[in-house]
Amino acid sequence: MKHRFLPRKETVLFIYPLVILNLINPAYTPVILLIPIILSCILCFALAIRILVRKYRRFRTEMEVRNVWIKKP
Repeated sequence: MKHRFLPRKETVLFIYPLVILNLINPAYTPVILLIPIILSCILCFALAIRILVRKYRRFRTEMEVRNVWIKKP
């Protein structure tokens, strides 16, 4: 089992700038902590929407194949 001494790319991109900014000006700490939370929320919503769209498309094609899709009068 190999041990990874170098941090992952995501860690470097997210945490290192936050630490540096925190050292420069500690007043920005709450804002800095909120940024990753907001980003993760956005990503989560995007993923959920993608999954819902995929499920809806699958459902719709299935209904069209069965020819049960409700046609508007």
